[in-house]
Amino acid sequence: MLTLWRKAGYFDPLRATPAAWVFAIARNLRIDGIRRERRAQVHALLDRVEPEAPEQPDNLVDIDERQRRVAEALQHLPPEQAEVVRMSFIEGKAHGEISKCLELPLGTVKSRLRLAMVRLRQALADLAEEETP
Repeated sequence: MLTLWRKAGYFDPLRATPAAWVFAIARNLRIDGIRRERRAQVHALLDRVEPEAPEQPDNLVDIDERQRRVAEALQHLPPEQAEVVRMSFIEGKAHGEISKCLELPLGTVKSRLRLAMVRLRQALADLAEEETP
């Protein structure tokens, strides 16, 4: 009831009935409570996880070599393919976002990504073979 009192100034009879407005506030409060519970559970799990052991120097060298090879393979892609790969995997943009940013149809973005991944897979095939036991 205290929340209703505090939010009374936000009530607009043109947008909703009083009952709908009250139910919306109650629903939002319940969703917020569930989110808080989930965050608490995640934090509790993270507190129980043991810290990772530091990387071994030889693993760090392998990681650096892989990163160098991937960067080199990206340079050999056509510019339009390299651009969508960079936006998708490095910047973390969704395909729809890339489509809007580049003003391209979504299908074109997906095709460029697929073609780029085929080329990268071919260029980096030896790295994948090294990882298989």
